Amino acid sequence: MKKFINKANKAEPLTKQRGPLTVANFNKSFREYFTEVISLANNVKGDFVEFGFGGTAASSSSRLITDLMKSNYITKRKCWFYDSFEGLPSANKEDLGIEWTSKDAKDKIIKELLHGGMFKPTPATLELIDQLKKDPELNVEFVKGWYQTTAKQHKEKIAVLHLDGDLYESYLYPLTHVYPLVEKGGIIIFDDYDKSKWPGCTKAVNEFFKDKIKDIVTYEGDYMTRHYLIKK
Repeated sequence: MKKFINKANKAEPLTKQRGPLTVANFNKSFREYFTEVISLANNVKGDFVEFGFGGTAASSSSRLITDLMKSNYITKRKCWFYDSFEGLPSANKEDLGIEWTSKDAKDKIIKELLHGGMFKPTPATLELIDQLKKDPELNVEFVKGWYQTTAKQHKEKIAVLHLDGDLYESYLYPLTHVYPLVEKGGIIIFDDYDKSKWPGCTKAVNEFFKDKIKDIVTYEGDYMTRHYLIKK
């Protein structure tokens, strides 16, 4: 069972019915969440824009959104996928309050973040990109580059904006340049919000929406918690 609740008011207890936490159960929960939230914008004009291409995982938003469009379950629209396709950029101080299961894991992840290049695309991801480009049922465009350059190049109206950049600046650049293009009633999805592993995301979102934090909606699924906002 799941509920949509306002982040500013968590007084109402949430009821969850769970089986064991498995990859299959998590993926199912994610698909239910993403499908329901995306569907809220079915009557909103504009494109689907994603910063942080999801790759080939079963819980990949990029893969799911194109599958849903091909099945006509949600409104068909042009899909824009923005990514460096070179991994994450180097982190800054806003990103380093990370909580991991051990000090060794934390030290390792911080070193990799500061160096940049985490999460580089795999051969399978590149193959998926090629398949999506060639699919006659889809209208997709991939934009390669760092967000400080590519975000301000986007000019088309947006119905759904999905942000999955992990880091502070990878959220702040798209919000600064692309959020004004989101249509009224459009959905902004924050993949990494309120996650202890990615504090930069939460900081960027809270700074940008400092007068609208109460409007951020928390989605509680059986195996995951996610956040989104409907533009008013």
